[in-house]
Amino acid sequence: MNRLQSFIGPFLIASLLLLPSPEALSLPEIPSVLPPGIEIHEHEPGQIEVHQGVDRTIIDWPSFNIGEQESLRFDMPGPASEVLNRDLSSEASHIFGSVTANGIF
Repeated sequence: MNRLQSFIGPFLIASLLLLPSPEALSLPEIPSVLPPGIEIHEHEPGQIEVHQGVDRTIIDWPSFNIGEQESLRFDMPGPASEVLNRDLSSEASHIFGSVTANGIF
């Protein structure tokens, strides 16, 4: 084994250990300020529904992760409706659960 291989192996293992497990994640943090025409409800634990009353919008999420058993659903005015979701955290988003929309997500 050369020096590069002896360094990369432990580095990769350590990197994988730092990734969050799908079970440890939680749903996106609901923004304190919402754009006009947007309502966000957590009906049951692990399920968020976004009601979008306008054709186009941008939602700034403080964080945007979805755990393995969690779901996020966008209820939009129609199939041509659009939403841009921005994760304002400094961390990468992890999506292990489901995201559905009847428009452009």
